[in-house]
Amino acid sequence: MKAVIGFLNKRIKLSEKAGKAVGIVFSMLFAVSLAVFCYLSLKMDIVLCAVLLLVTGVPLIVFRLWRTIFNNTILIHCLIIFFDYLIGSRIVDIEYENAPEIVIVITAACTAVFFSFFEILIGVLMEFSGGETHAENFPKAILYSLPLFFIAAVYVPSETYFNNFANYSYIYSDFFPYLLIKTLIMTLITAVFLCGMSEKAFTGSTRLICGLTLAVYAQYMFMNSSMPRTLGDPMDWDALAGECIINSIIWVCIILLPIIAGLIIDRIPKLKDNSGVKNAHNYVSMFVGGIHIVTLITLMITTPVDIFDYSIVGLSNEEQFVVSKNKNIITIIIDMADQDYFAEAYETTPEKFECLKDFTYYTNACMMYDSTYLSIPQILTGAEEYPDNFASEEWKRDVWNSERSTEFYSRLHDNGYKANIYGDFANDYTELNGNFDNTIQINKEEVIIYKPLLYGTIDMFSRFRYMPLAIKRFFEEDMVFYWRDGVSVPQKSIMDNKIYFNALDLAVSETDKNYFIVEHLIGTHGLIGTLEQETQDCLDVINKYISQLKELGVYDDSVILITADHGEHDKDRNFPIFYLKEPGETHSETLYNNAPVWFTDLLATYLKASGMWRDGDEKIFGRAAQDIPEDEVRERTVFQRVEYNIGESGHLLPVPGSMYGYTFTGDKYALAEREHSAPPDKEIKINIYDMA
Repeated sequence: MKAVIGFLNKRIKLSEKAGKAVGIVFSMLFAVSLAVFCYLSLKMDIVLCAVLLLVTGVPLIVFRLWRTIFNNTILIHCLIIFFDYLIGSRIVDIEYENAPEIVIVITAACTAVFFSFFEILIGVLMEFSGGETHAENFPKAILYSLPLFFIAAVYVPSETYFNNFANYSYIYSDFFPYLLIKTLIMTLITAVFLCGMSEKAFTGSTRLICGLTLAVYAQYMFMNSSMPRTLGDPMDWDALAGECIINSIIWVCIILLPIIAGLIIDRIPKLKDNSGVKNAHNYVSMFVGGIHIVTLITLMITTPVDIFDYSIVGLSNEEQFVVSKNKNIITIIIDMADQDYFAEAYETTPEKFECLKDFTYYTNACMMYDSTYLSIPQILTGAEEYPDNFASEEWKRDVWNSERSTEFYSRLHDNGYKANIYGDFANDYTELNGNFDNTIQINKEEVIIYKPLLYGTIDMFSRFRYMPLAIKRFFEEDMVFYWRDGVSVPQKSIMDNKIYFNALDLAVSETDKNYFIVEHLIGTHGLIGTLEQETQDCLDVINKYISQLKELGVYDDSVILITADHGEHDKDRNFPIFYLKEPGETHSETLYNNAPVWFTDLLATYLKASGMWRDGDEKIFGRAAQDIPEDEVRERTVFQRVEYNIGESGHLLPVPGSMYGYTFTGDKYALAEREHSAPPDKEIKINIYDMA
């Protein structure tokens, strides 16, 4: 081990002549790479590129800055080459997947810039390392650096998983070995690196590590108030500029704290000779790391499910494009289809709304929750009760098995309906057993794990929890992986707007069953394109779906509801679209109704429209949308993800977050006025995944 540590910390020293030759070549590589990249990729004028070549290359040669690369050890050279490869391959994979060869050349030039820059930068820092090798420090170096990597690479992703395991399609053993191996490798590399330093540099570096450990801990525990409410939601980084600066200042202060304390200790004779005081920062690191190890073990023991086994209920897509030849009740839930999006689309493409002329548009319909994972169960059960703090899973079980829900789905089945639902609003759909007919059991061996993508997603979750706010933005593009987290579940529903459109080919069932169909599309979340384009894509789906229903001769007798689970996230008047067509309903143009409809009215609306309504049903199901007068003054409650009265646009929520209930009367503008006028009427705390 001592020989290995000595070899990895060896500096490559060349003779004066050879060193100068290598330095000149190295400097020209840096300058030429930068100039070529600016010319080909940034389209910079060739004259400016030539000037840039001279400005960067000449000082490197004249002032012999290339000499700093000889301060770097073999370990550092290897790491820089490795990360240079990762950066280059990532650029090619993400940005230039099918690019021509010239783009690959640009990428190579770009990574050469990274390579040269970091070689010089680290070489400058290594000037202060002392150029010594102390293999005897290896055990201490492991102990002092392990807490940082354990917290960032093991504890944060593990704790995220344990607190939200019901929302994952994989088990702990699928990624836990990766976390351990990653932590071990980073710890060993850091320990070897520390062994290549003088005692003074070793002490300074461990103080820096202690500061980073404390900063990471503080970030994920206390300073994530500006995390996205939903993983995948775009962040307004310009609006957070001030918060980023404050967060960065706090990071610098925390990191400098053990360094400054150490400098003070070094100047007090009685303290600097006391090994306990001198190593206080290392004890702090190990103490913090120890707490996290104990906490992780406790989480493993106390988690109420077997995190090393996998058996869930999923949704079969076998009949996703099958409808009944008799009666159909069809609901298309377009995720986040805000009324304003469709109003803007109508201004530019009114012809795409022709297919909705037989529908009634309820302009004053509102959801209960600005959350997919809460709203869809609420819509399909008619639930009026709210979940208790951090008890959303229990709430979902209760509402799916409530008297109202049980009676509704029993009546569907008694009237010859087959209930099929498609989408992504949970991980385990056990509660849907008995209500919907396309639930299937999925075992561990049936799930396909794409480990590189899964590991990348886990790393992304972790970085977004412990990274400084100013750095999080550079990983935002990775957030789309939340929707395809490296796990393929068999017979998964088609949700993507364009894929759904291309796959849409309706057929009638060979049975005499009636069909109750719920389709949940990804909608207008801005994940695949602009909101405007995604709205158009959703309209294309609606047009094609209705057209095919007509071709099959089942349109006239169908109940069709086109709505959304919620409006735009974090908007004060975020009402969803709500188009309803009853059997035999025809108009020359779309009708508009301003009745104060609430999503608690959906089950009654289905029963009324389909002819399954019975006397006395109002006691169980409430009123149908069709029976609510337009001039009725009705109190409704909407749970938002922003406490609006705190500021004009609200504040961003912490993780886990809260939902704020605002009770109002009137339309969406009355809701907005209520939100900004007084504190919310109710607050419930939920985990981040229920804020999707």
